[in-house]
Amino acid sequence: SWIQQMIHNLHVQANITVITIYLHVPQDKLWQRISQRLANEPHRKQFNEHKKEWMQYIYNLYHDFEWDYVISNEVDHDPSLI
Repeated sequence: SWIQQMIHNLHVQANITVITIYLHVPQDKLWQRISQRLANEPHRKQFNEHKKEWMQYIYNLYHDFEWDYVISNEVDHDPSLI
């Protein structure tokens, strides 16, 4: 992907190492969190966050990326930490 190419170029040209980390959340849990956030922040609809198909599209982009590390984030935590 072009993102992987940019990361590679940073390493080769500037000796910068980028480590990618994906906080994986199952789609049903993610939609629940998005819905809760929309209830508190309805202006986020302007970013298409109220459309489940938009969430699925973005979810697939993240899911298909080649991450260095994947961390499960299925458990609810203190919202200030997420």
